[in-house]
Amino acid sequence: MGCGGGRAGLRTREGLAWTARFPGIANGGAALPDCLIDGEICALNKDGSADFGLLQLTLSDHKTGELVFFVFDLLFADGTDLRGQPL
Repeated sequence: MGCGGGRAGLRTREGLAWTARFPGIANGGAALPDCLIDGEICALNKDGSADFGLLQLTLSDHKTGELVFFVFDLLFADGTDLRGQPL
């Protein structure tokens, strides 16, 4: 997710623009400062575990409001490249 200027954009690892598919997640990211983050969109089952089958069903039904975005890495923040920094 790329964020900044009150906007956020979501792209797949292949570079496909998916912001329109996940408006709730993009709206949440719009509140972040300028940054580029790596993460994964997941559907959670009743136990709170990620469920790939449920994600597929949610995407096919176009009901993405309950999906969550798990952040893995902060790659850039305020123009600074953080990729070489230790965890």
